[in-house]
Amino acid sequence: MVVPIPARSRRARREQPSKLFSLEEPPPLEAPAGITEITGWNLAAAMWRDHLPEQLLGIDCASCKQAWPCDTWKIADDLLTECCEAAGGAPAAAR
Repeated sequence: MVVPIPARSRRARREQPSKLFSLEEPPPLEAPAGITEITGWNLAAAMWRDHLPEQLLGIDCASCKQAWPCDTWKIADDLLTECCEAAGGAPAAAR
């Protein structure tokens, strides 16, 4: 008997932002040791840092003006988390 598995998007899989990084401790711009997707990490880390909440109230993205966390930040956070999971956990800089 074959049981169908419904397709899920990245967003459905991980609704909450990862706990690996925070506004106080953002991801490093360069991929840490152990990360195999170096270009993906570098792009995602730059997007993560570019789409932080604005400084006054912190409810909108300073870059795209969407409600924070904005879609771009969520995608970047997901990519960084997936890079860490593929490497076997949080990189040394994120611990």
